[in-house]
Amino acid sequence: FTFGMGDSIVSESDHAVLLKSVRHTDDLPAADASSAEEESDNKDEDSALVRKKCSKEGIARKIKENLMVILIISAAVVGVIVGLAIRSGGRPSTRTIMLVDFPGELLLRMLQMLIIPLIVSSLIAGIAQLDVSSSRRLGIQAIAYYMTTTVLASILGIILVLSIRPGYRTGSGCIQIEKRDDSLDNVAVLDSLLDVLRNMFPKNLVEACFRQERTRRVNKTFVDHCGGGRSNETANTSVQMSFTTEKEDGMNVLGLVVFCIAFGLMISKMKDEARPLRLFFVALNEAIMRLVGIVIWYSPLGILFLIA
Repeated sequence: FTFGMGDSIVSESDHAVLLKSVRHTDDLPAADASSAEEESDNKDEDSALVRKKCSKEGIARKIKENLMVILIISAAVVGVIVGLAIRSGGRPSTRTIMLVDFPGELLLRMLQMLIIPLIVSSLIAGIAQLDVSSSRRLGIQAIAYYMTTTVLASILGIILVLSIRPGYRTGSGCIQIEKRDDSLDNVAVLDSLLDVLRNMFPKNLVEACFRQERTRRVNKTFVDHCGGGRSNETANTSVQMSFTTEKEDGMNVLGLVVFCIAFGLMISKMKDEARPLRLFFVALNEAIMRLVGIVIWYSPLGILFLIA
């Protein structure tokens, strides 16, 4: 009995030796087999520990990345609970409401304090670091975005007022309504559009930080006395409509945006000549962003008391 392997021949005796060696490897001692199984079990345990450790690190990393969201949601839930607990003892006094609202008022004040520096520094620093073509396109997009959102907000406000009718209550209940001058609301769409264009170019940038202009339509009544004091004197009454532009409280954001975009374009166009000014606004933007970060970490506490 032989196997042919090229030019060499394996005889029957050599084949018997091969079979014997194979049987020898199959008959390994039981101790060696058990040690192999233990080594495999140890490897499985190590891999399980590694996976468990990696899963814990992954969960901790996810919690750290979304910590602010978790804190805000928790603050909202706790605020509802605190508010219900305060009301459970009866209607709270105005002093109690003022004290509960105080931390939330501080949050709103801090945010309002940082709005103007954030808008000015971020717009000027961002546009000044771009080339002129990109800055022009970004400026047009910013103005278009602001005007679009303003129009949408106005449409939404009109829809909500007509559907909900705030200040109006049916039945026997009473509600106190503040009486307003009708001339404030007697403004046409054209007047509102002109107000938007007018506020794009404020007279005073400092005043634009806390005031904006609005058109009022006022009806003036004129009485003409005819007859020169005789007994047959007649009085002719006529009503003439006039338009006046008055100041009202509120930040003129559109005017600040337009100025910052134009100012950033000039800095970008001047290149190396305006490098110190560009670095100043970049550093100012970084400092303001760090202040905003501090305020954001305070926001869960303020939200809690605002909801309460």
